Amino acid sequence: MKKGRTIVVSGTPGTGKTRFGRFLARKLGIEYVNLTIFAKQHHLIRHFDRKRRTAVIDEHRLRREISKYLRTQGTPAVVEGHFSGSLVPARFVKTAFVLRCDPQVLNTRLARRGYSKSKARENVKAEILDVCLSDTVASQGRSKVAEIDTTSRTIENCVREASLILSGRKPRQVGRLDWLALLEQKGRLDKFLKEQGFTWRRK
Repeated sequence: MKKGRTIVVSGTPGTGKTRFGRFLARKLGIEYVNLTIFAKQHHLIRHFDRKRRTAVIDEHRLRREISKYLRTQGTPAVVEGHFSGSLVPARFVKTAFVLRCDPQVLNTRLARRGYSKSKARENVKAEILDVCLSDTVASQGRSKVAEIDTTSRTIENCVREASLILSGRKPRQVGRLDWLALLEQKGRLDKFLKEQGFTWRRK
């Protein structure tokens, strides 16, 4: 496969990755790969974490297998998954989209999905602390990464933005979303962090 033909879609659970990835792949007329399904199909699940109610993937083997797959297929693809930004080798990646969502809205989305309080908190904390964004930038390089805020927008609208970025008509942006600052502006920071189990002392 030629270098830089894969589009990665990463983000915290609940930000809309799967619908966005499928829609984008369909719009571009290229293959869509969900990393969780890919891991199951290639027997890369180490075990099931009953407490967190999630499959634990062998990340080393997944990175090796997705590399082999992309190299063998030789065609462009959208690869979507929570850790896709750090698990798809940079040499294959053209652009890495990291979907973001206001933590309060994300918390509501996860509750509607039936997430336990502890699992929802874990993911909301990850969103507040920019975990997926930081991992993706560290693995892919800042110049390849673009954040897309899905908080109050349709997936179709978000995909339109992604298309503009891919065509060069809109610049990639990283670091424009500061959830802590936004919560502070709304006067909800202390209460929200306390609800999420953060130890927070205002100086």
